Amino acid sequence: MTEPLRTIGGDPVIPGVDLAGLAIRTLPLGASVGGALECLVLWGTRMMTAGAPPSATPEVGAAFYFLFFGTLASMAAAALTAWSFLRPIGAPWRRAGLSAIAGFATLIAAAAAVPVDATFGPMALLVPVLLFAGLAAWSAKRVFAWYRALP
Repeated sequence: MTEPLRTIGGDPVIPGVDLAGLAIRTLPLGASVGGALECLVLWGTRMMTAGAPPSATPEVGAAFYFLFFGTLASMAAAALTAWSFLRPIGAPWRRAGLSAIAGFATLIAAAAAVPVDATFGPMALLVPVLLFAGLAAWSAKRVFAWYRALP
């Protein structure tokens, strides 16, 4: 009896299953879910501070906690979305690494949204929300197609 063929990480190779294709489809899904949520958090923070006068000293209040914990929640949502769809990848450390990439990509979306806010105002933050939601829908369609094509 022969040993099953294994990947470099030691996982068994399943014929006809393209796990790299799943990862390529899942990372944009997780990152775009997190990006949409992060833009909503930034918009919410701007709405909370809309009437406040400018200040030279930072104020630790509701807006700070909303921004801080909202950003963490956005990153967690991105990572958990990726983690849940990467189930066919057997090694938990691989799933965790790929999920962390999706989670940290949320910060890139936040960094890209700040100039939108500074240039066009806080209501313009809803445009990237729609763009990220559209990207998430498109990526989800591709992920579900991958699952339907399983042997």
